[in-house]
Amino acid sequence: MDTLKDKIMTEVENLRRLKRSVFGDQFHSCDIEASDVCLSADVLLVPLYWYWGAHFPNNSELEIEEYLEDAVDTFPTKANELIPRLITRTEELDILYKTRPLESYRKLLQECYHDCYNSLLS
Repeated sequence: MDTLKDKIMTEVENLRRLKRSVFGDQFHSCDIEASDVCLSADVLLVPLYWYWGAHFPNNSELEIEEYLEDAVDTFPTKANELIPRLITRTEELDILYKTRPLESYRKLLQECYHDCYNSLLS
């Protein structure tokens, strides 16, 4: 279970770093569009935040941005619909960009939400 916690922490930091890099010099060396990052990063964080809160409720290592708390709270009502869409969209982005920036994210979603992922395959 600690391995999964570590994966989530790493992926959250990767998404936060990617989002921050849009505003800095680092971004110019990336091959992903700024609009893809800014519009997607917060949406991609929500399932990870919800999973963390549901499975590690007494662990305060991961701080959730205050403006995302409502989205995290309501996430379970749409999870079965959203997870397959996020997996599909991140696959599309990984095909588009040579660095495959969301490959590890997609694999983590598949691990955390394997029931939703299996419904995508059927």
